[in-house]
Parts: sequence; structure tokens; C-alpha cells
Amino acid sequence: MQNPFLTLGIPATSDTRAVRDAYHKLVKLCHPDIVQGEAQKQQAQERMIALNLAYEEALRFACRPQVRISPVTLDDSLRLANRLLARRMAASAQRALERCPQRDATWYSLHGRALHEQGQYDRAHQSYRQAVRFDPENTNFRMGALKAYVAARESQKIGHRVVDWARNIGRSRG
Repeated sequence: MQNPFLTLGIPATSDTRAVRDAYHKLVKLCHPDIVQGEAQKQQAQERMIALNLAYEEALRFACRPQVRISPVTLDDSLRLANRLLARRMAASAQRALERCPQRDATWYSLHGRALHEQGQYDRAHQSYRQAVRFDPENTNFRMGALKAYVAARESQKIGHRVVDWARNIGRSRG
């Protein structure tokens, strides 16, 4: 089936009223009861079926709520992420940061911190390294990268894996 808005001859951004108006206008032009001749009635019937399907589909699209997640400015993203990390909500901080299209050294540092607190040490190390690339003189970024690197190596050891496994079993039962 072709685009329902094209079938009705209206733009895809049309609201329900425009969809209804276009539908009623087209129905008046090609209704099978106004056409003479059997072949023409058959064509009009097929056109009506296409119009009805397009009308239903276009109404569904026009009635659908428009949800827009707007990008966040860098300052707002950093401020929100800091507050969320202070409340130990690392996953929410990560999501808040990832909504921001601009990225600087502080962004990568906070992203690394959020990932580290979630136990994603390799990804945290990568984020901290990106922060260090932006600002090589910042010792906090270097320390974060080192901590994430050490945590990633420690998490690979068998003893650490057993402890994580035991924690996950305890969480699933509790």
C-alpha cells in the first residue's frame, strides 16, 4: 500500500481534520453510486477501497501523540548528570548524558564515572581516555582512567567473577 497521505493528497503532517476533509472530498468525486457503467463502477469501487484504507491509516497517524525527545544542552546535561550521580543513579545519569549531542572532556569524564558505577569498566576506561585526549593535563581524568583500567583487569580475575555471580544470585532471591 502506498503512503496514505499521498493517496488522500495531503501532507504527512496533516491533522485529523485535514484527513477527514480530504477523505470526504475524494469520496464525493469517486463514489460508485454516481458513476455510470459497470466497468467504471468497478474502478470506483476499487478506488473507494483504497481511499477507506488510506483514511483509516492516515487517521491513525494523525491521532498518534507526537513524542519528541529534544536534545539537551551540554551544561544542562552535565548539571543533571552530576545530581543523578550524587544520588547514586548512574544509569539515569548515563541516559541524561547520552541525550546531549555535544561532548567535551567533562562529558566524557562523567560518562566514564556513570559507567564505572554500573560495573562497565572497559567502557568507563574508554570514556575516561577520551576525556584525557581532550584535556591531557587534567589529573582527575587520568585517575579515573587508571581506576577504570584496574577495575576492568580485576573484574577479569576468577575470584571477582565468583563474587559477582554470588551477588547476582543473592539479588535474584531477595
